[in-house]
Amino acid sequence: MLVPPDYDGAANAAREKREIEAEQAGNSTNDLAADWHDYDAARMTGDEDLTQRALDIPRTVDMEIDIYELRLRGTVDPRTRPDLASRILDTRAAFRDRLADLDLAPLVEVFDRDLYNDNTTVGENLLFGRPAAFDLDRLGEHTYVLEILEKAALTNTMMEAGRQVTFTMVELFTDLPQAINSLNVMPS
Repeated sequence: MLVPPDYDGAANAAREKREIEAEQAGNSTNDLAADWHDYDAARMTGDEDLTQRALDIPRTVDMEIDIYELRLRGTVDPRTRPDLASRILDTRAAFRDRLADLDLAPLVEVFDRDLYNDNTTVGENLLFGRPAAFDLDRLGEHTYVLEILEKAALTNTMMEAGRQVTFTMVELFTDLPQAINSLNVMPS
């Protein structure tokens, strides 16, 4: 059963005009702004019941954590949801304050655009967190990343860091085959 919204004079006249045009065109005359929920068929009393049922479904099918994590990886457009963006920023500040109150601040490194985060990879530092649009394992091949590194004059620095890591790895594992042979173990 459709429950039409309350219209005042001008809005009601516009609704009546749309209904006449819809009927003349052979389209449905049902009002899109009406409440289309059939609460009786769903054995509910109203919107609050419907909201609670919608919140219960993920729990029933054991997807509550999946949906929660999906939302945490999502984005919020502060232009369309300024209230939510503001609450998230307030929560971030409260989290930092709570860490300081518990003397845990030295144990948790939060992202700061102006600081290098020692607990994340170079790629995560470059992209300010775990990227959804980039494959971190192939970051060095991505055109955009290469352009940014070049603009920031980091290409040579990154290449030298890679050479140093390679040199260290070769140095660390140079004697490995001899150590394996001395144990009479065949390398796989």
